[in-house]
Amino acid sequence: MGATGRELHFDAVLSKMAMAYRPAKGGADQVFPMCPVGKQHDAYPVWAQADLLRLVEQERSPGAQAKIVQPNVSSDTYFCKNYALKTPLVLEDRENMDAGYYALLKEGRAKYLVDLLSIGWENRMATKCGTGSVGSYSAMSGSWSTVDPLISLNTAIENVKLTTGYTPNRALFGWQAWNTFRRNSNVRGAIMGGDYRGGGYASTDQAASLLDMDKVLVGEQFKNTAGEGVAQSLATIWPDDVLVYFAPSEPSLNMPSYGYSFRWQRPAIPNMTVELHPFDRKTKSEEVEVGLYQDEKVTAPALGFLINAVNSSTGSGI
Repeated sequence: MGATGRELHFDAVLSKMAMAYRPAKGGADQVFPMCPVGKQHDAYPVWAQADLLRLVEQERSPGAQAKIVQPNVSSDTYFCKNYALKTPLVLEDRENMDAGYYALLKEGRAKYLVDLLSIGWENRMATKCGTGSVGSYSAMSGSWSTVDPLISLNTAIENVKLTTGYTPNRALFGWQAWNTFRRNSNVRGAIMGGDYRGGGYASTDQAASLLDMDKVLVGEQFKNTAGEGVAQSLATIWPDDVLVYFAPSEPSLNMPSYGYSFRWQRPAIPNMTVELHPFDRKTKSEEVEVGLYQDEKVTAPALGFLINAVNSSTGSGI
C-alpha cells in the first residue's frame, strides 16, 4: 500500500495481546531461550568449555599475586531476519458489523497472523534441531511401544552429562513420541507404582519429575504442506524424535545453552507488535500486520542429544 513508517499506527492494545498470546501445541519459544539484542547483526561470544571446567592451581604464597586465569573465547554471529505477515480488513466487513465486533475481528486477525508466524518459527526450530545439530544422536533398537523408553532417555541424559558436565534439564518430545511414552507400561509403573492401571497416562509434569528435569515439552504443532488452493495435507512439524538438552532459565552470555533465539528489539522495530495500515480507497480496506526480527541458533551442539524415530525398530541403537 506504500505506507511509510510515519503513516503506520502501532496499536498498543492489540500489540499487548499479540505479545502475550501463545498459540497452543508449540514449543519453539521454550527450546531456545529468548535473548534480546540491540543490533540486527552482531557477534556473540563462544566460551571454551575446557576453560570453564579446568582444575587449576589455586594456592597463593604469602606476598605473591593471585594466579591469572582467563578463558579462551571465540565468536559466532547471528542475523535477525525480518518475518512479517499482514491481512486485509475490508470495507464490507467494517460496515456490516457493530463497532464492538469489528474490534474483535481485528483481534482475531492479529491472532491469526501470530499463529502463522509461530508455525513458521516452529518449523525452523524443528529443522535446526536435527541430527546434524546435536553432539550425539542414536536411533532406537526397538519401538517404544515394546521397550522401556526410560533406558533410552537415561542413556541420552548421561551422554550429555559425561560429555559436557551439564545435566540436561529439558526434553522435547515429538507428538507421536510423546503419545507412545506416556502410555508405556514401564513409564506408568515408574510414576504411579506397581498397580498403575487406574492411574491414567503420564503427564508432562510427572515425566519432568521422573527424569529430574525442569520441563518436558511436547511439539504438537501441525503444518499444512499443500500450496494455496490445493487440498490440505497435514504433517507434524516435530518428527517422531526426542531432543534432550540443557538450556538456562534466563538467557545469559556467560551461561551455555543448547541454543538461543536472538530477537532484535528496538523502539521502532516490530517485535510482535500489531501495525494498522490506514484505509486505502483503492482496495477499500485496512490492513493488520504483525512482524518480528529474529534468528535461531544452535550455540552449543554438545548440550543436546537426539533420540531418533522412537516408534521404529532399527535393530541397533539405544
